[in-house]
Amino acid sequence: SSSVKSGATIGYGHNILKSEIGSGKIHGVSFLNRDGTFKDLTEQQLDIIFQEDLKISEKAVSKDYSKLSNMPDFKSLPNSVQVYMTDIWFNMGKLKTEFPKGLAALEALNMIKVNPNLKPAENIYKTDTPDKRRLRTIILNSQESGVGGKITWDADRNKNIKRLLEVFKAEITDRSASPKGVKKRAKDLWKALPIEKDLRSFMELK
Repeated sequence: SSSVKSGATIGYGHNILKSEIGSGKIHGVSFLNRDGTFKDLTEQQLDIIFQEDLKISEKAVSKDYSKLSNMPDFKSLPNSVQVYMTDIWFNMGKLKTEFPKGLAALEALNMIKVNPNLKPAENIYKTDTPDKRRLRTIILNSQESGVGGKITWDADRNKNIKRLLEVFKAEITDRSASPKGVKKRAKDLWKALPIEKDLRSFMELK
């Protein structure tokens, strides 16, 4: 078998760096045989690599996330949501390009958490407040997207929250353009983490 090249992946999606091929180690785990082929790593070793990668991703994701507007502070999000965002970043890179509608739903949730009476602008051209215009844009964008159905706006705040949570969930679990492994991971994570429950309590819903 041919020797390992940089850019190859190992374990849970770790991209091997040139420096790691040079040292034969990833985060202290020896991963190459003498002939330059992959060692068979144990689950435990793969997990060490994954956990270290996640730590790096956590720093990167909160930096990436902090560039988004109208969002709750990353550390104030429920832990399950932080884990999920980190995982998406780890698998996909940029949050905004990979998760635009889910992020927009989270943004809208935060906007109505901060201002419970917030309503979208009646139309995009009215000289309403930036928040109202932004909410209108989020709703319109959702109506153009196939994933997660349309966000409609109701007089009932709880219905809106429920709808936004559905949109958030839909984009998480329907990663139609993603590779098979990423899709499976997204669905598994959704099952494993109480994201919906945590976001409901974040929004102070029962």
